[in-house]
Amino acid sequence: MNPRLLLLLALISVVAMIGKTQAATRIALVGAGNGVENVLDAATALMSKDTDLQLLDRAEVGRVLREQEISLAGLVRAEHAVKAGQLLHADLFAVLEGATAGSPSFGLVVFDAENGVRYADSALVASNAVSAASATAVAIQAAVAKARRNPQDLHTVGLLRVRNADLPRQFDGLCDSVGLLLERELTASPGIAVLERRRLEQVNKERSLPTNADGNRLLSSLRMIELDIGQDGAGLRGTLAHLLADKTERFLKVPVAGISANRGAEAARFHREYLLLLQHGDSIGAVHALDAAMALAPDEEPWQREMVLLLPGCRS
Repeated sequence: MNPRLLLLLALISVVAMIGKTQAATRIALVGAGNGVENVLDAATALMSKDTDLQLLDRAEVGRVLREQEISLAGLVRAEHAVKAGQLLHADLFAVLEGATAGSPSFGLVVFDAENGVRYADSALVASNAVSAASATAVAIQAAVAKARRNPQDLHTVGLLRVRNADLPRQFDGLCDSVGLLLERELTASPGIAVLERRRLEQVNKERSLPTNADGNRLLSSLRMIELDIGQDGAGLRGTLAHLLADKTERFLKVPVAGISANRGAEAARFHREYLLLLQHGDSIGAVHALDAAMALAPDEEPWQREMVLLLPGCRS
């Protein structure tokens, strides 16, 4: 081949690589719940100074969601975030969950809009809209940094199964809440992304499609976790999940930040999820979310009464 042509092709490749590394990350940022609009406005203003980020117009995002009949409340699930993200040609889909009365915490989930992996899933404690916006911007930028990491340096973890090994059947909910808590603990690590169980099942089904190369790459690098919880693991669920996260950290050789410092905020966030799931008729999911909230805040007597009222309607 002509040497000049080879040099030209090499230059084109270098330019393409530079363009790719410098391309701004497209982020769809939306809010679900009360008190989020002012926070989103302020967070958008803060992040607009970052030339590596491209925040999609929220009005346009809202229009697309309405046209596709995608509820903002449903965006806490990976499959809805992926559908919306693909329609918007976004790289990341971030959902800010509004605070409830008496709670100073917001919730933030950041998904990979292509495959549904979670880069962030945490409570943000803030005393006002300004501090909430600052915390939101910092958390999203951390999620962007995680998404941009070399695939060899980022571990994608999927919790395949949590099984009650030998405890009485009434402890099935305990096992499920341990799984929820563990996923949230792991997502706090800058070196770990989490693929939730429901999304994992969908990716497995989509894997057979010849055009789903991303799904094949994702599954080939996925670390699977199966938990069998027996009598030795019948202690406090929040403590157990933290210990499991620590063991996972040592196995993967990555730091796990953990959520123990914000147990109250995370408990309030799980309680909000319980209310949201209950509103959408997912009583089983509501039980698991409420159980996780109670694991982190066992002294909340009102939540215990809610569980007593909720359980009869979930019996098969």
